[in-house]
Amino acid sequence: MAKARGDAPTVLSVAINGNRAFADGAIRSTLAQRQTSVLHFIPPFTFFQPRYYLDDTDWQDDRTRIANFYAVRGYFDARVVASQVAPKGKARRLDGEPKYVKVVHTVVEGGPSVIRTVAVVLADERLRPALEAAIPLHPEARFTVEDVEGAEVRLLAVLHDRGHATGAVTTKIDAYAEEHAVDVTFTVVPGPVAVFGEVFIRGLDKVAERYVRRHVSVTPGADWDGSVVRKMQRSIYGMGVFSMVTVTPDLSGEHGSDASGRAIVPVNIALKERHPRSFEFSPGFAWDIQGFTLQPADITFGHINLGRKLIQATANLRGGYRYLSPSDHFPTAALELELKWPDFPARRLTVRAGAKVELGVEKGYKFWTPSVTTGLGWAPFKSLKLDLSYNLAFFDLFAAHIGPLPDLISPCPEVGKLPGQCDPPSDILSPDFPDNYLLSYFRQSVMLDLRNNPLAADKGFLAQLSVDEAFPFGRLADGTLLGFRYIKVSGELRAFVPIVPQRVVLALRAGGEHLQTWGDEHVLPVSERVYIGGDGDVRGWKARYLGPRGLEDDCTSGDCIVPLGARTGVSGSVELRARPVGGLWIAGFADAGRTWGDGSTNTLVKDPELQALEEALYAKDGLQFSVGGGVRYDLAIGRVRLDFAARIRRWPAEFIGIQERFPWNIHFNLGESF
Repeated sequence: MAKARGDAPTVLSVAINGNRAFADGAIRSTLAQRQTSVLHFIPPFTFFQPRYYLDDTDWQDDRTRIANFYAVRGYFDARVVASQVAPKGKARRLDGEPKYVKVVHTVVEGGPSVIRTVAVVLADERLRPALEAAIPLHPEARFTVEDVEGAEVRLLAVLHDRGHATGAVTTKIDAYAEEHAVDVTFTVVPGPVAVFGEVFIRGLDKVAERYVRRHVSVTPGADWDGSVVRKMQRSIYGMGVFSMVTVTPDLSGEHGSDASGRAIVPVNIALKERHPRSFEFSPGFAWDIQGFTLQPADITFGHINLGRKLIQATANLRGGYRYLSPSDHFPTAALELELKWPDFPARRLTVRAGAKVELGVEKGYKFWTPSVTTGLGWAPFKSLKLDLSYNLAFFDLFAAHIGPLPDLISPCPEVGKLPGQCDPPSDILSPDFPDNYLLSYFRQSVMLDLRNNPLAADKGFLAQLSVDEAFPFGRLADGTLLGFRYIKVSGELRAFVPIVPQRVVLALRAGGEHLQTWGDEHVLPVSERVYIGGDGDVRGWKARYLGPRGLEDDCTSGDCIVPLGARTGVSGSVELRARPVGGLWIAGFADAGRTWGDGSTNTLVKDPELQALEEALYAKDGLQFSVGGGVRYDLAIGRVRLDFAARIRRWPAEFIGIQERFPWNIHFNLGESF
């Protein structure tokens, strides 16, 4: 009799011995008996990583599953020679049975089979060149059932793309285990050339059919083309309101032929609507060397079919507390509303509008800001997106306590002292830090995304560019501009090169920003200046610390630095990622970055000695490097990442007034670094 779940021991590991051709994780993913992750015993992850108990039927039937795993990959003589359950550790239950166990399967793999011959049997020889060119199988290549099934799908696609909607492909596999050889034969029956019939849509309830019809790109009577059917399915699914979309030809043969004798093939579209309303509660906690953020409230309400017009509405409310230093800690809150109307006023166009009110804290100041935005997006292709928006915001900075620009002051005779501690005191230059300002600007952006997986890419590249044009509303009576006047250009390139497919990936990133003012305007808003440092660019630095910085004028902690931002900045990264087993990834990386110019006027530096110090900083120590490594683990909620990064050299003490305590940083986050 099988034991009840609570009476069975917990399985801590399922191990495969004797396997050389395939990793343990690849084999374990096909087994019924699962192993309990070590993350289950860490409270934050217990909910996402369940406990697995020993099931006598499952672990014994896994012997057959292992044999099948090898067979479909061409190891026809592989066999499981032993399977056993052994105690894991010394912990015992009250009845004396082990509390934790491990399951061990021992296999003898044998040798892999190779493809000896590939043949295509068909009556219409005109199709042979296209069909044979589509087959990815070649003699002497390793045999797998997956590759053969993929070849069958490609043959069908060739038929459908050439108008043979009723075409069929059957596959025969002759395996010779003793010879480690396989003969593959595809029998192709093209059937008559077809034309499109009517398109029937089923499964609609709250979504009006006219919105789906926008994505129907076929005309009854037109030549059949399978590629059009596939694109239509992707387009309808991309509407975001369906959990299932299937687009299939009606091959019943009951719809007759047209005047030319071509078969009429209707198209059936079956849909399953998503629930339009959603609610999400996702509190969180974030920590790094710079400080921590506690966010007990993060509530999102959503609707994907407002007014039954496919208008997507989202309301997000966040509240928490952020601590950066004894002088910089404050409650944080944000209320954000967004409306998006896809395919309006035409297909592939999206109109959006949003409003946000935020209260927060940064090093050296606290702020609150209301903002509104409206924009128009266009996606002419799945991988290409263009966007135009207008943005208006008001920034109120309060409780600011920012002192001098340390890279623009004379150093003390004794390195490590603050300017006020010098004898005599150093000259103090106050940064130009605008407050209570309006920001009005247009933004144009373009993004080309050819990554295979936007959340965890291991192949492809991403290129994006945006341009902001800020303009003032006018001038006050004293001549002060009501707003700012500048152009900001930002760009980034990311590339992902698979060294070993799905195992080793080389990731590359390069990006930069530049702000250019004109006329008599030199001051830049602190929110739009260029900041470098932290997760996502140069990881050995705290967030936004790489660049011009000021000092807190009333500092009681060891870190008195206030990032002030720059006019120009560049950064780049090289990262090598490897997956040794299962969902575990390890990475090694090197980052580099630098900035030019401060974010206020360009006339602050007048003293030749100070100017020489600044030039030396940018010329000799401007480009800063960090190196490090980390681990990632794939969970159901995404990829969890822990990175450690250290700077190769410290920022010169004479430019920061004091030595920073940590020339390294730790990043813990959900998702990839880039």
